[in-house]
Amino acid sequence: MLKSIPTRLLQSPFWQSPIVKLVGIYGGLSAIAGVMLFPLLWLLSTALKSADENIFQSPPQLLPQHPT
Repeated sequence: MLKSIPTRLLQSPFWQSPIVKLVGIYGGLSAIAGVMLFPLLWLLSTALKSADENIFQSPPQLLPQHPT
């Protein structure tokens, strides 16, 4: 009985509409892209910081004060 409840919800007309599917697909892809781009932005930010800036400060500062 409990296994049939999610199946019925997924088969409802709301979840079958193309707009909801596209929003879900693009939302998931955007989240994955954000997770994959963050290390690249962190690398670029850290590479541009001068030697006297703390790269491990909390909260992190992505934009360097004096890029070098």
